[in-house]
Amino acid sequence: NKILQMFHVHFPHPLFYFALHVKSAGEFAELCGYSQGVFQKKFKDVFGETVYQWMQRQKAEYIKHRLMTSEVNLKELADELNFASSVHLNKFCKIWFGMTPSEVRQTFILKKNLR
Repeated sequence: NKILQMFHVHFPHPLFYFALHVKSAGEFAELCGYSQGVFQKKFKDVFGETVYQWMQRQKAEYIKHRLMTSEVNLKELADELNFASSVHLNKFCKIWFGMTPSEVRQTFILKKNLR
């Protein structure tokens, strides 16, 4: 598939890098040399979800990983992921995980340690 090949050949970063550092589906499409409409259609055909859904899911997984594996403070994490503030990071976590970032950290570390 051309989208997957393009990522492997032209970009040194893993695919999830784009979910964290590209601000919009339009910017993502432009990097790939597609119009936004064509890119979104091709992306959904390959990944089974919209660009936006995929970017949000990747961001959520990255946040969970960072909270579980580091002592990063919430302001630093919010800045790293281009959230306007730690309040926006908090809202994002509430939507995705149903809990605050601190609760995510405690819950997933506890589950990890119980295994």
